[in-house]
Parts: sequence; C-alpha cells; structure tokens
Amino acid sequence: MRPAPQSGPNLLLIGLEGDEPQLGRYLPGRRTRSDLSDVTASLLRKLMPDAVALPLMGLHFDATEALRRLSRQGFAGPVLVLCPPLPEPRIVEQELSEAGGEIPVSLLFAA
Repeated sequence: MRPAPQSGPNLLLIGLEGDEPQLGRYLPGRRTRSDLSDVTASLLRKLMPDAVALPLMGLHFDATEALRRLSRQGFAGPVLVLCPPLPEPRIVEQELSEAGGEIPVSLLFAA
C-alpha cells in the first residue's frame, strides 16, 4: 500500500491498478491502494478512508464480495464501483447495495 501525496478526501482503492482518470475527475484527493485480502477493520481504522473505490470485476474478486467484506469490517462510507457502461445499471446498483447493507454504493462508468 502506498499513499499518494495529494490533499483532499482520503480514498482507499481496492484492486485498482494504474491511474484511474475517472476518479481524478470526480474525486481528487489522497489515495491508498490495497488488495481486498489486506482490508481489515484495523486497516480501515488506521486509514480512515472517506470513500472506497473498486472495480465491478477484479482479478481475484468482484464488487459484491468486496462490499460484503467492507461491511463485515465495519466500513460505512460510500463506495464507488468502477465499471463499463451497463445496459441496466440500476439493477446492478441495487444488487450491490443489498450486498453492502448500509454502505452507500454508486456506479462510476469508465469513459
């Protein structure tokens, strides 16, 4: 994990590699990268992220699994799920919201 030297909201990036230009456009700020397997209640308390961003489908997990883990670890902040344009985004967002319980979920479409 390596925090980026930017000011602004503290964003935890889970399973995202490279420069996510759509995030910079909508949510500038400090960023810390992590693998889902490293996300624990202790890490979340240490980082105190304002929001989490993750892919709809990662290499080793999907957003449903990540949201369930975040919920179990006590995270209650917003989660941005990066995805391609979808034919029925409201259905996907509803399913993700159910997986995350009280976590607010928003889809962020890659351009």
